[in-house]
Amino acid sequence: MGTPWNKANPGLLKQIREDLIEHYPTLHAYEEGAGIVVRGTFPIELPDVGTAERFHITIVLPPGYPKVIPTVFETKGRIPWKPDRHMGEHGAACLFVPEEYRLKYPAGQRFLEFLQGSVRDYFLAQLVFERDNVWPFGQRPHGVDGRHEFFKELLGLPESRLVHSYLSCLAIKDLKGHIFCPCGSGKRIRECHWNEVQLLRARVPRRLAQEGLDTRQVAPARPPASVGSSGKVL
Repeated sequence: MGTPWNKANPGLLKQIREDLIEHYPTLHAYEEGAGIVVRGTFPIELPDVGTAERFHITIVLPPGYPKVIPTVFETKGRIPWKPDRHMGEHGAACLFVPEEYRLKYPAGQRFLEFLQGSVRDYFLAQLVFERDNVWPFGQRPHGVDGRHEFFKELLGLPESRLVHSYLSCLAIKDLKGHIFCPCGSGKRIRECHWNEVQLLRARVPRRLAQEGLDTRQVAPARPPASVGSSGKVL
C-alpha cells in the first residue's frame, strides 16, 4: 500500500479544509484509518425559496483521490434508496457515469468544484423531481445501458449497438486499415470511416475506450463506519 494521498499531498488536504470552512461550514473532514471522509449537512437552495433543505451526507475520498472519484452517500434515507431515484445500496448517490468523470476531469478536480457542481446538481435535481416530477438535467439509464448511452453521445453514433465496435477500434494501440469498419458496412476501415475514426482516436483517450469495453459490474459501495464526536476534525 502506498502513502495515503492526504499524507503525500498535505497541501491538497489543507485546501479542502479551507474550502469547507469558507463555503460549507456544516461539513467537516475526518481522519478515518488511512483515509479521509467528509461528513455533515449539505444545503440546497431552490430558486425564489432560499435554503430549501439540508441533506445529511458522507463523502469518501478514496486512496487514489483526486483522480479516483469520491463516493457520496445520503445517510438519513431522506431520498429513497432505489434505482429510479438514482440511489444505490447504502445510500450511494449515482452522480454520473464513471467514464464521464474521467473524461471531464482527467487529473481530478478541486473538491470545492465537486461540491458546487456534481454534488449540488444531484441533490437539487432530487428536490426538483419531488416537486415537479421532472429531472431538470436529464437522466441516464442504470448500469451498462447508461455507459452505452454516454459513449453513444460522446462518439456521435446513430445507434447504441455501434458503441462496442467503435470502442474496440479506439482501444487498439496501432489501428490498421485492413480491419473491418466499425460502422458495420462490411468494408475495410481504410475505405470507409478511417478519417472519422482517427479524429475520434485523437479526442477520446485509448484507456477510456478500454474502460468502456469492460462491462463487469462493480460491487456496491458501502459507507465507512460512523465517526462520532471523538473523530478528529482536520
